[in-house]
Amino acid sequence: MKILVTTDGSEASEKAIEFASKLAKTCNFELVIVHVVPTIYGTKEDILILIKEEVGNPEKVGKKYLAKGKEIAQRYGVKPETKLLKGNVLDEILKEAEKGYDFVVVGYHGKGKIDELLMGSISNRILKLSKIPVLIVR
Repeated sequence: MKILVTTDGSEASEKAIEFASKLAKTCNFELVIVHVVPTIYGTKEDILILIKEEVGNPEKVGKKYLAKGKEIAQRYGVKPETKLLKGNVLDEILKEAEKGYDFVVVGYHGKGKIDELLMGSISNRILKLSKIPVLIVR
């Protein structure tokens, strides 16, 4: 089996990577960690994510997130594959999920109501739109 876990560098993402790594180790599953660099021409969610990252070099930030995710997985004895994708965050995660994964693991941020109204929740949208099972880690 193959697990896709997403990261945005947050504590919630790190918890998701820890959970997915433990599961991958215990069950001998493959693990792939993905970060999506939002395009500047994306949705308002993508633009807000981009603003939170180092606007000058979001790819560098994404690589840092993936390196941290890989380090977490390796602590659990797992050698993950990492992928840096570009585009609309939600669309890219959903497209990637259709490439032979058995399920997706995402972190739950528990944003406030204002953030929820402005940005929505990527994890909730993945849950609603994914064609494969989704596990949300708190």
